[in-house]
Amino acid sequence: MGAGEVGRFWLDTSLVLRLLTGEPPELAQKALEVFREAEAGKYGQRRLRPWRNFSTGKP
Repeated sequence: MGAGEVGRFWLDTSLVLRLLTGEPPELAQKALEVFREAEAGKYGQRRLRPWRNFSTGKP
């Protein structure tokens, strides 16, 4: 990657679950920090893919 370029990052489901449940507290705090950094633009542009049912391949 060149100067100023940001790589592609994938959001792991466990990170979202830690944020939503607050459990365990130390990992929930780390998840919150990651989301705050993302809001600040540390990880570049956020893109969301639509949810898919992987058994049928349909949204």
